[in-house]
Amino acid sequence: MHPYRIILLLLAALVIGFGYYGMQKGTINIKGITYDRDMQPFGFWASVLIMFGFGIMLIYFAIFGKITQ
Repeated sequence: MHPYRIILLLLAALVIGFGYYGMQKGTINIKGITYDRDMQPFGFWASVLIMFGFGIMLIYFAIFGKITQ
């Protein structure tokens, strides 16, 4: 496996883990703004979905992406 693929998978795990941790905690911090699940539900869930979507995209690129040299 190419080292770039490993890096992408590690970044995906980090991003998805951050989103999962935010779900468990009930707050998530994105770009310096903290969203609380009870006070700002739309911002909170939108941020969680963006984190999971970005993680899934990284996994996709790690598996199906072309590496040219």
